[in-house]
Amino acid sequence: MAWTKTPIHPAVGAGICGFSATETISANGNSSSLDITGLRYVSVYVNNGATEDCDFTVEGSLDGSNWETIAYGSGAFGGYTQASLNVPISTTTHLYLPPDDFLRFIRFNVSDANTTAGTVFTVYAVRAA
Repeated sequence: MAWTKTPIHPAVGAGICGFSATETISANGNSSSLDITGLRYVSVYVNNGATEDCDFTVEGSLDGSNWETIAYGSGAFGGYTQASLNVPISTTTHLYLPPDDFLRFIRFNVSDANTTAGTVFTVYAVRAA
């Protein structure tokens, strides 16, 4: 497993302001870690395949070795939770991380994988203005 990264450019000739990254997971366990150092606004789209539900938590780390479950929000902006999230069959879910939390790395800990169709995690991360 590995993230596929694409830079985000705010305008022609401007520098990179962030990136999007995608990884497909089709087994229980952790995704690869993703370095989000210096990026403040992080959104995650989780697109689950058409055969099985997927359960996972969001984890963060300062050093890439010591991981803990972190808070995320989903749907309309509101409260944050650290609870495991279930993404039903053929569903896309939008998550966001609190912008004031400092994390260098994130990953997703999948406890009930969609082993046939996989689950696609797409992360969008940008710097603060």
